[in-house]
Amino acid sequence: MRKTRVFVPAVCALLLLAGCGKAPEPEACSATLFAMDTVMELTVYGDENLLDQSEEEITRLEEALSVTKEESEIFALNENQTGQVSGDTAELLRKALTLCGRTGGALDLSIYPVVRAWGFTAGDYRVPEAQELEDLLARVDYRQIALSEDGTVTLAPGMQIDLGSVAKGYAGDRILALWKEEGVTSAMLNLGGNVQALGAKPDGSP
Repeated sequence: MRKTRVFVPAVCALLLLAGCGKAPEPEACSATLFAMDTVMELTVYGDENLLDQSEEEITRLEEALSVTKEESEIFALNENQTGQVSGDTAELLRKALTLCGRTGGALDLSIYPVVRAWGFTAGDYRVPEAQELEDLLARVDYRQIALSEDGTVTLAPGMQIDLGSVAKGYAGDRILALWKEEGVTSAMLNLGGNVQALGAKPDGSP
């Protein structure tokens, strides 16, 4: 992770608040990293060590949710058509399936074989034949994904899933929750265009 310490806000705060008895604003600490196939920018007003913890959390989630990393839970699930996933993966999958239902299938996690056929995953881009797409679309149906209470997932034959459409938002929620627990009241995340901010309310509460 590349960190950039930002001193200007802190210096300005010290100058403005000098003589009025108020404590200076926390210093802004920023970091940029590449994860989940995108550039991520993290800015937190507080402890710089939180950036390292955040990077570790993002890396942990990516290793579980990636469709291309052979050691990931999703990769194994797609290969075996069934398996038991960890708590985070099960929670995200459950939320994603709810979104699939609310959108009437406009969002469908099982579209991955179609996406892969176009080469978007590996970067080997091509235009699939109409018959190939028709055959692949016949396997797309989020309603055929079974998720039990113990985290066991079963896919229909030939089905594969991808949580990339919701993974960055979930990661952002986890990072903001971590920062709130550490008392941070001002922060911003830009996870590949998925922007989330943390700021204090007028009454001073987070």
